[in-house]
Amino acid sequence: MTMARLASRLDVSVSTVSNAYNRPEKLSAELRERVLGLAAELGYAGPDPAARSLRRRRTGGIGVVFTDELPFVFTDPASAGFLAGVAETLAVSGQHLVLLPAGSPDHRRPAPVDSAAVDGVIFHSLPRGEATLALLRRRGAPAVLVDQPPDAEGLSWVGLDEEDAMRGIGELLAARGHEHVGCISSRLGTSPRNARANPGRVAGSRFTIPRDRVRGLERGLGRPVVVEERWHVTAAAGADAAAALLRHDPRITAIACVADSYALGVLAWAKAHHIQVPRHLAVTGFDDVPAAAGAGLTTVRQPFAEKGRTAATALNDAIDAGAPPRRFVLPTALVERASTGRTRR
Repeated sequence: MTMARLASRLDVSVSTVSNAYNRPEKLSAELRERVLGLAAELGYAGPDPAARSLRRRRTGGIGVVFTDELPFVFTDPASAGFLAGVAETLAVSGQHLVLLPAGSPDHRRPAPVDSAAVDGVIFHSLPRGEATLALLRRRGAPAVLVDQPPDAEGLSWVGLDEEDAMRGIGELLAARGHEHVGCISSRLGTSPRNARANPGRVAGSRFTIPRDRVRGLERGLGRPVVVEERWHVTAAAGADAAAALLRHDPRITAIACVADSYALGVLAWAKAHHIQVPRHLAVTGFDDVPAAAGAGLTTVRQPFAEKGRTAATALNDAIDAGAPPRRFVLPTALVERASTGRTRR
């Protein structure tokens, strides 16, 4: 049984049968049911995916490249939320998601964008100078950048005004009277490092997000901060960095983190060391992951799923209509909870 024969039996066009499988919104529910019912009766399984791909010169696949090992994508709430938004959009358009591993920055390998069966690629948080971008340019496939870097020529970008979002945290801490503030930053380079980061290292970061969030914090505070850099974004890393900050400067009364995962670790560390939050130590995060509300964490909310949906939609616009590159700056919101308060030292 072929599509043409099925169309003849139904006395409809071949395109009508095709739409029943590929574009059901173009048919009435009654007509689609009639097409699919007879197809099932005659043993017709639908259009051949490989043949359809050859005709359309499309695979239906959308690649997503992350900057870490794949397990991190599923355990990090921010990454998982973003991926859910991408998948939601692709499900509506009948596409499928292809994860393209590139490895962590210290064991970097170009993601296989030159050989993967995908129609386009979404890059999530790449360091500046990422080699995979060069591979993509040689292939000529449509692509969208998410978060970082924000300035790749010829590509659409989806992200936040990181500096402005973190400035709100700095202004809040300044209003609460905090003069000695520490900051826990994610990786600033491509080699593992867990140590204090001086202003030069922050300014020269290969990753623009932590750089801009530190800048925004200092701008809002109106003064510099002490920065502890951590390679992994985990609660354990946050606890370790909090201990290091207070060993370095016991006068610190607030710790601002570039991610909620760090901040949740700081809260646990403070509780274990009988440090009252916010009475003796204010703590802030960034992201507003699900655990933040229960922990009473003051943070910056960002729209993970919307970011994924926007990136997938922008990529499909480029694939389907050759849409020119655009910039999408998504909104953030400062969420004040119990972890911030006026210093009492």
